[in-house]
Amino acid sequence: MHEEFWRGTLDDAAAEFSERKPRGEITLVIEGSGGGGFGAGAGGASGADLESAIAAMLKDGVSPSEASKRSATELGAKKKEAYAIALRLAGKQ
Repeated sequence: MHEEFWRGTLDDAAAEFSERKPRGEITLVIEGSGGGGFGAGAGGASGADLESAIAAMLKDGVSPSEASKRSATELGAKKKEAYAIALRLAGKQ
């Protein structure tokens, strides 16, 4: 009954639906950035971005395991690849 199709960015959606409340059910579909990513479906993170993020965390004393998990999540990279980079940067590989 209240079916509506709305398209925009997450920022646009936040602005739109803070001003008016949606009626009925909502289905949210999120698409990746489509950029040339690091790994399959990565959402645009490059290997250099991932390496920089991990290196910064390691410098701050974060463990390789935690740095790889955080970086992979934030940048949409594969955790296994992020962990391999973290081990290499930490000199443990």
